[in-house]
Amino acid sequence: MDTLVRPGPGQTFSCPDDLDRYLQQLISKPTRAQSASLGAVGWNGDFLDARAFGHLAVRSVRHLPLSLPTTIGVPHPMRGDELHRAA
Repeated sequence: MDTLVRPGPGQTFSCPDDLDRYLQQLISKPTRAQSASLGAVGWNGDFLDARAFGHLAVRSVRHLPLSLPTTIGVPHPMRGDELHRAA
């Protein structure tokens, strides 16, 4: 990824690519935002999914919150539940 494309006001990007049309409709209708697929702006949705899961895994191992009131509106910072290590 050579350049970083950021959504402007009234725009959203959705992934994964196989759900794009459905997600775009769900997002666009109530928000009236223009929604585009990640592939349309040159991003790799699979890479972003993998990176996001890795990020959450590291935060969980370090006992850091995964959800915050400022991101998704939970009442307080919330950690993941239990960590199950491989046998």
